[in-house]
Amino acid sequence: MRQVSDNVILDKPKSFPGMNVIGWLGSALGACGALLLAMNIAQSMWGWVIFTASSLLLLLWSLLGRHYHQLAMQGVFFFTNLLGVYRWLITG
Repeated sequence: MRQVSDNVILDKPKSFPGMNVIGWLGSALGACGALLLAMNIAQSMWGWVIFTASSLLLLLWSLLGRHYHQLAMQGVFFFTNLLGVYRWLITG
């Protein structure tokens, strides 16, 4: 922990073996999902599933690494991706 001021203490980000793999895999899946949606082909709807997997991995990475700003953003992305899965794959 490091102390920023008298009242604020910031936790140091954590790291563990495999954390880089989770982060890079989550990022790569996000890029693949974006590419699939941007191509606007018949299989584009599966981009939402890939985005959801990406968000789950990046949520895990953010939580374990104490990257709380990323955790908040990935939490929002996860729910928007679930909405995409519901709208594109379940209700069609």
